[in-house]
Amino acid sequence: MNIEYLLFDNDGTLCELDSGFKEAVVRRMTSFLAQKLQIPEDQVVEERKRLIRKYGVESTEFVFGREYGIDYDEFVNGTYLLVPIEEHGVRYDDRLQAMLQNIEIPKAVLTNNPSEFARKILKSLGVEQFFEHVVGSREVNYKLKPNREAFLRAVDIARFNPKTTMFIDDIPEFHQPAKELGMTTVLIGSRNRQEKRDYVDYEIERIYELKQILKGE
Repeated sequence: MNIEYLLFDNDGTLCELDSGFKEAVVRRMTSFLAQKLQIPEDQVVEERKRLIRKYGVESTEFVFGREYGIDYDEFVNGTYLLVPIEEHGVRYDDRLQAMLQNIEIPKAVLTNNPSEFARKILKSLGVEQFFEHVVGSREVNYKLKPNREAFLRAVDIARFNPKTTMFIDDIPEFHQPAKELGMTTVLIGSRNRQEKRDYVDYEIERIYELKQILKGE
């Protein structure tokens, strides 16, 4: 196996989050937008659906920024960065740190969340120093995974060869465009193993098993 670069997803892959994590993020967004726009929270939910349909983009920070001129940094600071990630399972992980330190291959993160939020998670895990690049929603121009453009932007930013890159993510459908670009794909999590997918090369239970794949075991 000729792997010269590792491209990781962040939450759900490098760390396991509890079932309330996404709900906590949504609550922060809804509260922030309700106060900012002076509308009820249930109206925020409906407005988000409308804007996603209008712009064809799933990124909340993009659609509300485009429609209402809400500043990206203000949005991220008032939503994502206020989520108490430690309460949802993000903690210093010396086992993950040791594994990444012993894998002498350049690494980057590609996430659908803002890169600032991803860095907060990486810092809490104690592994931020192992990643050359953190590519988030703004860096991919809000063309989020599984959009092929997200991967092409990551290639442009990190300057890696997809054909010698391994992509690691916990969402099955995110692997298809990566595979089409020539990447070796690794799916995290047993909950995803309901059916075999020809665009997934390896399936592992937890991120710590990655070193066995790289060793060819």
